[in-house]
This record gives sequence, C-alpha cells and structure tokens, in this order.
Amino acid sequence: MTNYCFYIRVSKRGTQINGINAQLNGLESYVETTNASYSAIFVEEMSGANDNRPALQKALEYCKESGATLLVYRLDRLSRKVSFIANLLDRGIKFKVSTMPEADTFQLGIYSCLNQQERLLISLRTKEALQIVKKNGKMLGQAKLNKKRADDSDKLVIPVVMTLLSQSLTQKSIANRLNDDGFKTARGLAWTHQKVSRLIQKHSLH
Repeated sequence: MTNYCFYIRVSKRGTQINGINAQLNGLESYVETTNASYSAIFVEEMSGANDNRPALQKALEYCKESGATLLVYRLDRLSRKVSFIANLLDRGIKFKVSTMPEADTFQLGIYSCLNQQERLLISLRTKEALQIVKKNGKMLGQAKLNKKRADDSDKLVIPVVMTLLSQSLTQKSIANRLNDDGFKTARGLAWTHQKVSRLIQKHSLH
C-alpha cells in the first residue's frame, strides 16, 4: 500500500480556507479511490515562484525519512518552474499529482514546461494590460484637460460674441474683432469664421 505525504499550497490571502479544503478533499478522494494511505499533511501560504518554502522543505524531508510519496493536488501547487520539477526528479524524490494520476516522470516534465510557459504568458498579458490601462489613463486625463481648457476659453469669449451678434455682424467680422482684441482659441490659435460658427452652434448663441 502506497503511503502519501500531502503538500497543500495557497498563495492568496482571504481565500486560503476554501483553497486548502478544496485541495485536501481532492487528495483524500485520490487516496481513497487508490486504496492508499497518508501519514502527514503540510500546508503553506506562499507563492509558487518562491523555491524556498519551509513547509515544502519539511514535506520533502519527511518523505525522504519515511519513504512516503509526496502528493499534490495539481502540479502548479508544487511549482511552475521546469528547473524545480527537474531537480526533484533528478534527486529521485517520488511525487504524484492527484489530478494527473497516470502521468509518468516524462509527462510530468512536459507538463512543468507547459506550466512555466503559461506563467510567462500570464505575466506578459498582465504587463500589456497595465500598459494599456496606463496609456488610456493618460489619454483620458489629457482629454479632460483639453475639455476644461476649451470650456474656460469659451466662457471668456461667449459674452463678447453675443454682443457682436447683437450688432448683426457677420461671423467673419466677429472673428476679425476677436483677433483684433487679442482673443485666442483654446489651442492658442487665431479665430476664423468657421471657429466662430462652431462656437455659436455649440452653445446655441443664435
């Protein structure tokens, strides 16, 4: 009868209880269906990216001393690093993955490569998403700034335009008067009759 040592790892605070219970239930179910037994459980709350995990080291020492086989729920609970998995295999440490009961040593090596690649892709996607958010944030901030500048500029020039409109001046004449009086658009440009027209339509100054 195979004797197992359970290793359970969670990495996120606030979800550790559910994560631990889910893994424990899976491991116990595997032991029950394979008519095996287990003699120790080691639980850890730490990122799998960290190879120096105290509970894992204790679990490996226990397996070495007792002859037990390390059992994890998923391969990524042990590690996503190819080098870490390869090191365990090279050291002759026996371990099993309950969700991949038929996987042999060669297949576990392949799966560790896939896990490492997945971790890399997740990291790249996260960085790309952050860059997009940062870029969009800058664009949004600039858009708000431009709108405020336009609103402030309009507030200054609208009373003048309304006065000139009451004098039945053409839009071209209004533009000339604005330029003569030193008024600039929100972008610091000279007024044209097209810009006067857009201002009139925007604020319904007819």
